[in-house]
Order: sequence, then C-alpha cells, then structure tokens
Amino acid sequence: MCSSDLTGQPKGVMVTDAMFRASAYGAVRLGGLREVVDVVDERREAAAREVRQGLGLELADDRGLLLHGARPQGRAAHRRTEGHEEPQVHLGLRSGPDPDDVKAVAHLLLKAECPVIHAGQGVLYAEASEELVKLAEQLQIPVMTTNTGKSAFPEHHPLALGASTGSAPKGVFHFLKKADLVIGIGASFTINPWTPKIPPGKRLVHITNDPSDMHKERGNVASILGDAKLVLQALIDEIGSAKRKAGDVAAEVRAVREEWLQEWMPELTSNETPINQFRIVHDALNAVDRANTIVTHEAGSPREQLVTFWESRTPRGYLGWGKSTQLGHGLGLIMGAKIANPSKLCMNFMGDASIDRKSTRL
Repeated sequence: MCSSDLTGQPKGVMVTDAMFRASAYGAVRLGGLREVVDVVDERREAAAREVRQGLGLELADDRGLLLHGARPQGRAAHRRTEGHEEPQVHLGLRSGPDPDDVKAVAHLLLKAECPVIHAGQGVLYAEASEELVKLAEQLQIPVMTTNTGKSAFPEHHPLALGASTGSAPKGVFHFLKKADLVIGIGASFTINPWTPKIPPGKRLVHITNDPSDMHKERGNVASILGDAKLVLQALIDEIGSAKRKAGDVAAEVRAVREEWLQEWMPELTSNETPINQFRIVHDALNAVDRANTIVTHEAGSPREQLVTFWESRTPRGYLGWGKSTQLGHGLGLIMGAKIANPSKLCMNFMGDASIDRKSTRL
C-alpha cells in the first residue's frame, strides 16, 4: 500500500500488506500497537508529515497514546540523518460540551416517555462505558449499540437491547418502534445497509465529537458536540437526583428477550448437518469465559450471526466492523487483539468463503 490510500497523492509510503495492517489496526483499537506506519523511502520526511497529520486528525478522539512519526528499518536504515524527527507521543484530543446544550438534552431525557440510547464506537474510543451505564441506570433507558459500538454497553445488563446491523435482537426493533426519543451517543447516525434501522419520523438527539455528522442524514431536535465521556458525565451531573417517569423498563426488556430467544432456540440448538451456524455461535458463547474473550467476525453471514447472538460483557470484548465486504479482515483484527491481549482467548468467526480465500495466507 502506498500513501495515496491515505492522502490522495502517491508519496512512496510503504507499509505492510492488508492482513498485517488489519492486525495493527486491531491492536491499536485495543491499546496494544502504538506505531502505525513505517516510512522507508527517500521521500520519508514529507510523507511522514502528511501521514502524521492525517492520523492525528483521524484518531483525535482516541484517548490512547499514539506514536506519530517514522522510524526507518532494514535497507532504509542507512538513510537516517542526525536531525531526523523521532516519534512524538501525543494524547488524543478531547473537547467538553456546551453547558446550554447539556441542559437542553437533560430536559428532553427527563420528559421522554420511551427513550432509547443508540450507542456507537465513539463510546469505546472515549472509554465512556462506565458513564453510559450510569446514565442508563439513572434514567432507566434501554441501550442498543451499533455493530462497531457493540461491547460499549454490557449486554448482560438488564437494560441492554443488543447490537444491530441489518440483523438485530427483537428488543432493538421493539423499542425503536415505540421510542419517542432516540439518543445517539458516539454514533454518526449514518444510513446504509449495515446500520441500525431507525424508523422514519423519530425525534433524534445527537451526541458526537464530529460536527460533520450532525444533521447529516436527518434533523435532530437537539445536539451536543463533545467527547462522549465528558458529555455523559456532564449529563449525569446536570440531571443529578431527578428521575424520569418510567415503568419497569428492565422487566419489559427481559420479557422481549426471553420471547425472542425462545423463538430462535431451535436454530441455536439444532442438530442438523452440516452444522447450523447459529449453533456454532451459541455453543461457543456457552463454552468460554465471556469476560476474558475477544471475538470478531468476517463479512457476510458470520457478522450477522455474531452481532445478534453473541453476548459481549466487557468493552472491546467484541471487535465489530462492517460497511464493507472484504474477506479476511477479521483474521488480521484478531491477530492484533491477541498481540495486545496475550492472556485472553481471541476468536475470529469465519465462513466457508473467507476460509477459502485466506487459505493461501494461512
């Protein structure tokens, strides 16, 4: 890959092949690998500057430490000069919310009759799962996540609805249908075949650190620009001891989930041959220590099966990806996850086509 993939102009930047890049990305997301790219040709200085700036902007919401810069290796090592810039350690950039916006959203949350929280991967990047749980419990609001946001909210929690792509647990559809307010946190609200299906006409509150996502697909009744962790804490503080008038939301979540699992149990426990894919996911889920396992998937049916039926209990216990159809990406991700977390069980769920296309690399 050359840097034209990152900057639009070929600059001679050389990085590793697609599988290793995916593993590096997986490790970066989990806080393991810190050096993202090695620049090795004679135009190293200019290319490194562009890559560093691009990555800095792209990962500005990542609270982990990042090493930006270039460290020559191998045959390019002799090109190193005494004045070459060493990698610099940068902290992810965070911005807090406007207090007036926080007040407006807090008022909407307290007045909503059937709100639903729609959490995306921005919650994971902000390391805001604890605050998300606290706000959901404080106001008794059920929480769904996007595919990339899956594991931002513990799915064994009484208020968890699960994650959604085109497929989703029944609770997601049930609560979105009756919702009078959908609160997006760390999500873009992008509309495509792999994102949650929010029915038209719903009132939206958008909490994001990216202003380009605001009102992108639909209008919002209120918005907050800022880091998810800082915004959530500000909302918690603003709401204080106030309570939302709500029935037994957790009981309704549990009833819908139990009904849905009962409907799917014949698939989840099927003895048919060849083996049913849902049986594989179900058996694996009940055979591992979920709190010490990291899973991901390949494109296609493995993603739809895993995002729906795998129960994630810890942040980054699930590496969701989509909006693309390449096969083999999950293998690289799980390699990176294992590098970053050698003590954890790391599993990638692959379909027949993925195994066939990656067999030469394996």
